[in-house]
Amino acid sequence: MKLLLASMFALIGAWKVLSLHAGNYSLAAATINVVNLATDTAKKPVFTLEESTVTPFIILTIRDTAATTAEISRVLGRDYGEIFAFIQQNGFRPGRMMAFYHSYQPTFILEAAIEVDKLPGQLSGRVTAKEVTGGKAIIARYKGPYEQVGIAYAGIYSRLKEQNKTADGPPFEVYLNDPLLVNDPFELRTDVYQLIK
Repeated sequence: MKLLLASMFALIGAWKVLSLHAGNYSLAAATINVVNLATDTAKKPVFTLEESTVTPFIILTIRDTAATTAEISRVLGRDYGEIFAFIQQNGFRPGRMMAFYHSYQPTFILEAAIEVDKLPGQLSGRVTAKEVTGGKAIIARYKGPYEQVGIAYAGIYSRLKEQNKTADGPPFEVYLNDPLLVNDPFELRTDVYQLIK
């Protein structure tokens, strides 16, 4: 249950791309610092970009919609609860908790996803399973409040444009630490993956 609660807090970053124009940001090497977005001027969210190869993995997922940004965390929280119930009932070993975003404006199309150790033989309810094929990817290793993760997306899109590369499917976020155990939102860690062609 604690992980479920943590996931609901983690998902407020779902409207991150919509807020890209909320402040100024500057690119310096591979790290981008936000200017005038943080309330504490001594702390700023940062990220680094790297290119890597992602190995294939299996996820259980629920594709859903949210009519407004305020509804996103409720929708994803409900979906994670349903996926975790399926995992527990079927004895799967859960891995990384993630979210895929297929649109960035109302009505939002999104997927709550949890990595698992094997494909299920049988599915029930709204839970589906799929294998993410993996491949070359740009990864933004972001550290900061979820609501400012848009700078990581901006960095990825800038790198795609600079290197004349094409996105291969939607980006996805992997949540690396539990917001219930982190006192400072500037210590929250999220990896944003964009598979590339």
